[in-house]
Amino acid sequence: MPSPFPGMDPYIERPEIWPDLHQHLVVCISRALLPLLRPRYVTLIQHRRFVDEPPWREERRQSYVQVIRPAALDRPITVIEVLSPDNKRAGPARTSYLQQREEFSGRGVNLVEIDLLRAGEPTVCVPGDRLAGLSPWHYLAVASRHWPARQEIYAVPLMERLPRIAVPLSKDDADVVLDLQAAFTPCWEDGPYPELLRYDDQPPGTLTPEEVRWCEDMLRQAGLRPPAQGPTA
Repeated sequence: MPSPFPGMDPYIERPEIWPDLHQHLVVCISRALLPLLRPRYVTLIQHRRFVDEPPWREERRQSYVQVIRPAALDRPITVIEVLSPDNKRAGPARTSYLQQREEFSGRGVNLVEIDLLRAGEPTVCVPGDRLAGLSPWHYLAVASRHWPARQEIYAVPLMERLPRIAVPLSKDDADVVLDLQAAFTPCWEDGPYPELLRYDDQPPGTLTPEEVRWCEDMLRQAGLRPPAQGPTA
């Protein structure tokens, strides 16, 4: 079953489901990039570990994608992060994420941050005043490159497909393009989400009345809502 939405599925932010989606999307992004990068570069999935607050002291991990040269495993060229809810609220996961981001930046590593969550505090490496000046958006992707030093911001409304993102490499090599929608689609279709998602209510989080109506229309067109009732005679 294809997703009923042309871009991100706003229902998938449920906390019971998101960790599974995150893991699979990281894998799909890595697979999508690998043939574009070979033979000079490859992708490698890595894990950032952190410890939850007491009393459990449970170690958790979050996956991300590194672009590396095969002969230099310890020197990432670019890191691609898909943000999780834990990254967007105060706590050890956010602290760990921000610390590692700072470390990568200090080493001259390019960074692509992908935020497909409407909830939570802004976390991408973009000043708040710059975010405020963007056109209305629900999702963000930001490519922060070092050579030359600049950022490309992809601000995505709910009703649009996910963007094609220019992924920077070393300064002497051209970017490769990550089609985020093309990576998300097989992740959604091959996963358990059609069975797990409940479309019998409006999506989690805050939406405008127009956005709620649009979601209802998309679900109706996909056969997940009863047909609209016409005016009675």
